Amino acid sequence: MQQEPADTSAAGPAGRRGLNLDAIVKAAIAIADEDGLGAVSMRRVADRLGRPVMSLYRHVQDKDRLLALATDAVFAEEAFEDLPADDWRARLHESARRQWRCYLRHPWIASAISLVRPSLGPNGINEMEWAFEGFRDVRIPDVDKVRMYLVIAAYVHGAAGQFATEARDRRRSGLAPQQWWGEQAGLLSEIFATGRYPNVSRLRGGTKPSPEDWFEFGLDCLLDGLALRVRPQQ
Repeated sequence: MQQEPADTSAAGPAGRRGLNLDAIVKAAIAIADEDGLGAVSMRRVADRLGRPVMSLYRHVQDKDRLLALATDAVFAEEAFEDLPADDWRARLHESARRQWRCYLRHPWIASAISLVRPSLGPNGINEMEWAFEGFRDVRIPDVDKVRMYLVIAAYVHGAAGQFATEARDRRRSGLAPQQWWGEQAGLLSEIFATGRYPNVSRLRGGTKPSPEDWFEFGLDCLLDGLALRVRPQQ
């Protein structure tokens, strides 16, 4: 992220003397990571940095702009894999994995991002540019390339949203998923004892896939389906 000139107008300890856009964005990300997106405010960020709230407005115009910058910044946390430029599937798969890891590190991203009205920051666009390089020699309409990318992005976003909800509920209840399911055991036993749900009842004791397992399974299924639309036209 390109930093704005440091603000050294205010006296104070060395750690508080310089203020720049990068420091402000990092503080906003840290607050969102700790307490969720709703906890981020210009005042909260200023307090974390030990600065007057009005000093932030010299670097960022308002909270909405700050959140857009914070959202875009997290997409620069990982380097891109060195993958063939002509392998659209490998690039879409890795793009999805990069987004997934980003969502897991920062669960609040799921509620900050809109696929209909995306935040058009340089890091997010760089992510798309890298993914679309894989379509360079694929002979399908450009609109289909966009659709394929958005199908994958929407899947990742939706899956990540479940983990964002879990992170929020865990903060509120103090219960880990296993503890929550343990508290539902009595209710489920009563429901299944009615005999009305034999298929669900039979499956409940089986192996439970990890979040990583079901994410990869769904991603592979989507990529397999998209491949059918590409092959006949190549």
